[in-house]
Amino acid sequence: MKGLVLLAALLPLPAHADLYRWIDPQTGSAKFSSTPPPWYGDPEKERGAPAVEVVPYRARGGAAAPETKPAVGVAALEVRWSELLRYFASLPPGTDFSAIRAALSEGVRALDEATGWIVATYSSDVKAASAGAVPFLELFGIVAGGWQMARAALAAQAKLSAGDDSNGSFYKAKISTARFYADHVLSQAPGLRHAVVGGAAGVLALDEGQF
Repeated sequence: MKGLVLLAALLPLPAHADLYRWIDPQTGSAKFSSTPPPWYGDPEKERGAPAVEVVPYRARGGAAAPETKPAVGVAALEVRWSELLRYFASLPPGTDFSAIRAALSEGVRALDEATGWIVATYSSDVKAASAGAVPFLELFGIVAGGWQMARAALAAQAKLSAGDDSNGSFYKAKISTARFYADHVLSQAPGLRHAVVGGAAGVLALDEGQF
């Protein structure tokens, strides 16, 4: 399953590579799709439906993406990177939150660089790009987990700041566990980035008979 996720992100897609984003009114979470939702473009159906934002994919440097680029996958990733980065501005000052912010910034940077390398390499050396599939998925999971831990810590701090003492110990624990995650798990992100970007030679050095 994990291999299929990476493969789906890298397969060439059609030229029409816009990403559609809207907010689910029931959960408040952002939804993404490579195809427009059923109500998009229909004035009758759009009444009362969530507003849809069209996120056009642009290649790095601002040029239009070639048709063979995995445009939807990359656009979705880069939108999420931007959302992660916007959280940093909301993190309150303090020892724990400063550490979380620093670790998450490093994690997002590592993930962005690893993603850019895979996209740039895949068309010319598919084996090298695919060799980093496992560390890339680990890297993605670790950074996404850090994002969620930071969100939980923010929510806990908001409760404490509002004077909610009914679960004060629980809220403080949320902040502490987010700090632990930043120090002990998110800190692995730069190493995983190195495995993706620089680890192909070691993976491909042995032929089948040497295993």
